[in-house]
Amino acid sequence: MLTQAYSFTNLSGESQALSFGRYLDGDLNFGAGGNGNDGGGKLVSGGQTVLFETDAATGRNDLATFIGIYNEGGEALGFDVDHYGSLRPRIGGGSSLNNLVNGDGNGDGFIDAGGGYDVALGLINGFSIGAGEQSLFTTHTIFGSGTPGSVQVPGAVPEPATWAMMIGGFGLVGASMRRRRVGLAAA
Repeated sequence: MLTQAYSFTNLSGESQALSFGRYLDGDLNFGAGGNGNDGGGKLVSGGQTVLFETDAATGRNDLATFIGIYNEGGEALGFDVDHYGSLRPRIGGGSSLNNLVNGDGNGDGFIDAGGGYDVALGLINGFSIGAGEQSLFTTHTIFGSGTPGSVQVPGAVPEPATWAMMIGGFGLVGASMRRRRVGLAAA
């Protein structure tokens, strides 16, 4: 994972609104998608929108080589997974994003099987920063192979069932350590 953090301070005497856009065109021209017809889509992990590009458009969360992005900081204003030629000028021109995965006809978050294209990813976060205040925008790039759905955003808050298992496990470890101490003291 590549993490880039940008700290900024409002030096003016009044509140300011601004936005940061993240754009990525990965061009994964190898593997099953060696013809430039990549796949990709959108997942949510730990409450974060994660956009990804895969080396083939299978329409599913299949094994793949992938690259993904997500942002932290401010308020999420939009995302798009779209054609390179369409998304690049919109990001560069400051246009809003449509919150869509182009080529996802069935609404599952993945570009449909066989519908691949030269995929590009875009995310925009907005900030409202008061006079003299400081804020932070962080963007992450994930490189991997496997299923994109297996990506876990670091620092994500575990689900309630996971918390229950962790607490139960801590209790069992604590109980076993206590039994060992008692056994050692008696010997």
